[in-house]
Amino acid sequence: MRLNYKILIGLISVLVIWAGTLGQSYRTMKQLESEYTRTVDETLPIILSLEELRFATLRIVSSTSENAMIMALQRNSDVAPVDSDMPTPDAHEIHETAIGISDFERVFEIYSNQVDLYDSADGAIRDLIGSNGTALTDISQRLEAALENNASTAEVLEMKEVMEDAEADILSLIIGQITDERRALRLRQAALRQGIVDAIDNLMISAALAAFGITALVILSSLRIIKPIERLTAAAVRIAKGDFAPLPKVTQNDEIGALTNAFSDMSSNLQNMIRRHQEATDNALASEQRFRDVAEASSDWIWEIGSDYRITFVSGRFFDVTGLSARAVIGQPISKFLTPDRTATADCFENLELDGLAPIRDMRCRYSDITNQTRICRLSGKPLFHKTGTFMGYRGTASDITAEVEAQDIAEHLALHDALTGLPNRIFMAERLDQNLAKIRRHGGAVSVICLDLDHFKEVNDTLGHAAGDSLLKSVTKRLESTLQITDTLARLGGDEFVIVQSEAIQPSGAEVLCRRILQVISEPFEVEGQNLYIGASLGVSLAPIDSLDPEQLLKSKRQGIPMG
Repeated sequence: MRLNYKILIGLISVLVIWAGTLGQSYRTMKQLESEYTRTVDETLPIILSLEELRFATLRIVSSTSENAMIMALQRNSDVAPVDSDMPTPDAHEIHETAIGISDFERVFEIYSNQVDLYDSADGAIRDLIGSNGTALTDISQRLEAALENNASTAEVLEMKEVMEDAEADILSLIIGQITDERRALRLRQAALRQGIVDAIDNLMISAALAAFGITALVILSSLRIIKPIERLTAAAVRIAKGDFAPLPKVTQNDEIGALTNAFSDMSSNLQNMIRRHQEATDNALASEQRFRDVAEASSDWIWEIGSDYRITFVSGRFFDVTGLSARAVIGQPISKFLTPDRTATADCFENLELDGLAPIRDMRCRYSDITNQTRICRLSGKPLFHKTGTFMGYRGTASDITAEVEAQDIAEHLALHDALTGLPNRIFMAERLDQNLAKIRRHGGAVSVICLDLDHFKEVNDTLGHAAGDSLLKSVTKRLESTLQITDTLARLGGDEFVIVQSEAIQPSGAEVLCRRILQVISEPFEVEGQNLYIGASLGVSLAPIDSLDPEQLLKSKRQGIPMG
């Protein structure tokens, strides 16, 4: 049963008991009140009628006896008293006596009726009062009749004594009855007061018991609530301090029990959640440490930019390569440090949005280190999106390929140039000749191809050695380059064979002028290993498109050779 139901039932039970006691006390008081009212209603009329009867008895006796005495004395006296204060009886006096007797009879009848109505007086007392009242009435009537019949003084005095004796008897009875009735009334009042006091005491006792019951119920309920609440408070304090030990389960089948068990389950869940969170944190830290170890050990560096294309993260490898500080890089636009080698329509990172935020694959970028030396990196990355679909930036890796590019450039240079002189080789020369011939086909013009062979070069190699021959070839290269325009191409085909492609000159005069300059610079002596060597050169010229538009054919078709010894 729920705790609030138990408390409610207990309170209702206590209130019902107290209400029953209160009702019983109220009924008792009402009964006492009703009984007292009945007693008063019965007793007071009798007391009042007895008082009236006593007064009437006094009046009838006093008036009758006094008038009788005066009339008897006057009647039997020969001479009326002179200057006497005694009143003179007359018919009015006799009439007053008759009225007194009538009043007594009337009051006596009222008393009798009251006694018969309530039947509260003792039977013997009532009979005595009745007989004495009758005797007093009879003697009064006899006295009245004697006075009217002019009875003697002795007869009147005798009747007077009899009347006074009857008066004394009935007054004694009346006063005794009045005293008894008043005593009974006082007893009833005392009983009523005691009943009221007892009812009030019972009411106070029931109220005290009810208060005690309610207090006991509240205390018991409080004890049943306070102890678990104290345990829950202590558990909450422990949780606040980081101790998530669960509370023991309870079997109390009420709100407190449910709260305690729920609190225990919550503590267990919190403990499990914290344990899982700690495990996840440890895994994340371990993963992050592995990531950092890999990132630092790798030659690549990791980068991340926000939706505004500003750098939010760069791994330490970037700072090692560039010598820059994190303060100088984080928060800056990535385009400030990296310049993509892309087309003019997408030469910056902001233009990636124009490409639909596609992943970045092997984007080649240039950047500078702290010494302003240009370096080259290859960038890869993918766009980042929030779970709502909002673009959040890019994250990826970058590899510094400066050495690779340089090596590739060297390899390409070696593939297209002569290793000794650094001049373009046959392949490079063929590509350049193809370009010029293609231009002639589209736009017209003329190109001359001048082939040059050195004379007596073999004797130099044989007599002075290959080192002297190599030194001679390098000197010849410098002199030939001095005769060329920037648009001309000088290539070494091998040995002592050279080819010059003249593309921006009026032909054939331009070729003739160039040939004369070449023969002039070749005719001068060359100093090799402290010796002056004189060599000659044989020249052959082909003109395109006059001779041919085919590269191989132009190299074979020589219009003229000009030997010089």
